[in-house]
Amino acid sequence: MALLLGASGLGGCSDVEAGRRPPLILITIDAVRADHVSAYGYGRRTTPNLDALAERGMRYAYVLSPTPWSAPAHAALLTGQDPDSLDFTSLDGEGLDPRTIMLPERLHARGYDTWCVLAHDFVHPRWHLTQGVRHVDTAPIDVPSGPTRHAAVTDAALRAAGARGSRPFFLWVHYEGPRAPFEAPGDAVFEGDASYAGPVTSDVSLRGLLEIQASLDDDDRAEVARLYDEELQRIDAELGRLLAGLTDAGLGDAVVAVTSPHGYALGERGHFGDAALLHDDLVRVPWVLAGPGVSHGVIQDPVSLIDVAPTLFALADLVVHPDDPPMQGIVALPKYPAPARPLFASTRRAVDLRAVVEGDLKLIRDNRTGHEDLFDVYADPDESLEMSGSRAIEKDALSRRLDARFGPK
Repeated sequence: MALLLGASGLGGCSDVEAGRRPPLILITIDAVRADHVSAYGYGRRTTPNLDALAERGMRYAYVLSPTPWSAPAHAALLTGQDPDSLDFTSLDGEGLDPRTIMLPERLHARGYDTWCVLAHDFVHPRWHLTQGVRHVDTAPIDVPSGPTRHAAVTDAALRAAGARGSRPFFLWVHYEGPRAPFEAPGDAVFEGDASYAGPVTSDVSLRGLLEIQASLDDDDRAEVARLYDEELQRIDAELGRLLAGLTDAGLGDAVVAVTSPHGYALGERGHFGDAALLHDDLVRVPWVLAGPGVSHGVIQDPVSLIDVAPTLFALADLVVHPDDPPMQGIVALPKYPAPARPLFASTRRAVDLRAVVEGDLKLIRDNRTGHEDLFDVYADPDESLEMSGSRAIEKDALSRRLDARFGPK
């Protein structure tokens, strides 16, 4: 994989080579879009603690979520499989097939003690996303949404760290993420237009935003973004408290992965929230990795959330047993050769959309109408310039990719 090295060069891997399984900490924060993370170049300093983790570890420049909503995205992340392969694209049924092999199951079978702390109904055990986790804490789900719930997640995670035994330790920590209503407490963190007196307030719900979205102007959308950024910074503060507490608990040598299952639309294309589109504000997410065996720098090759599970498995110096189901994702580390491959995303929640990313291009298909849009996600990160006319050959090739993966339109 292409890696731009930071000043620290390559990180050591002596712990893994010596045969001691490192603690594994997986932190997922819902609804974090990469372009609002300061480690990814955003103008506001929304994520100083995540930035610091990236400075001592590795950041993935372009990470595609295979679906823009939480339950199937977490299923993909925890299995290394696309949601379509898992037949888990909605909550119409009973969730993930309980026969599916999850990362915690693979780890538990190899001696890990597995824990999780969850903050939202979409990752509740009823959807079978916690298979293989021996200690499941869903108490934060019952705490009022917002800052109080974020703090409850951190507190519960640190209690889990303090209660661990002598076996290798795996902990999945899930934060609810920045979502409307943002319910900002206290003074504003980021300056907005001091004279703003429009309809967007910190307590407006997502439904409320959707009801008035047609009447919102640029100032209104800027206020939504400011409130989102403030909520993101508050969650990042909890991330900092969690990381410091884990170090105090003797887990400073852990492999830590921080990512998000999906992004969040802030008025682009008249949409707020998640689930309904496959543009980068909903499917491009951050992924930061640090700890033993992790290089320092930036991975430039595009990766998918389905690569998280095999990467953590490899950092624990583990290999997939021939009798275990394989993972579709790859080990996204510099010492592993990365095959050239397309990345896919889809959503069937109130829509039926498919997307493929290969190189600098993304093709989005509406499966109901057959309509397709082509974007250059590097030259045009806002995906505002449709390029089918100027790059017809590449569009046809990507369209065939979608046909091969999902069936013809």
